[in-house]
Amino acid sequence: MTPPPLYVRPAVPEDLTTLGGWRQEAAGWLAVRHGSDQWSKPFRPRLTLSLIEQGATVMAMLAPEGEPVATLTLLPHGHPRLWTPAELAVPARYLRKVVVARPHAGRGIGAALQQWALARAAADGARVVRLAAWTGNAGLHAYYLGQGWRHVRTVPGIPAGALFETTAQAGRNPRVTELGRIPLPA
Repeated sequence: MTPPPLYVRPAVPEDLTTLGGWRQEAAGWLAVRHGSDQWSKPFRPRLTLSLIEQGATVMAMLAPEGEPVATLTLLPHGHPRLWTPAELAVPARYLRKVVVARPHAGRGIGAALQQWALARAAADGARVVRLAAWTGNAGLHAYYLGQGWRHVRTVPGIPAGALFETTAQAGRNPRVTELGRIPLPA
């Protein structure tokens, strides 16, 4: 499946309502479809606002002036409870909070955004991109493995402790266009 062209811009504080709604929709879908409690904890707008203010969160649209259909957060530092000191010493970016609005799911949008994140991470000097997936969501693990990620390990006792990694890939994703400067944190 060829995903539709996407346009990304930095998230702004006015996106908080949309982000909270998407998270709630995703949590409901995960509970019904997979019996998962992923994202069942209350939405934390202060944390999300902090990530927006850092420039770490982007919104994706189907048209340059369109309504957002997806989001992701890309950070320069991983959590020391998850990643070893040796891993943290490697230049990396950490992918978090990837959400595609439910009406747009299944169209390859999440995969296209991942490819953009890999290219952007490489352009910013990262060698790898990492993520921590919900430990009990085997379907999500299979999805990431199918997208070329490698399972590093699962950290016991951590709800999102299934750790994945892939190589940051230089180049440009022709299906994702950055609208203006995307000031991801360094």
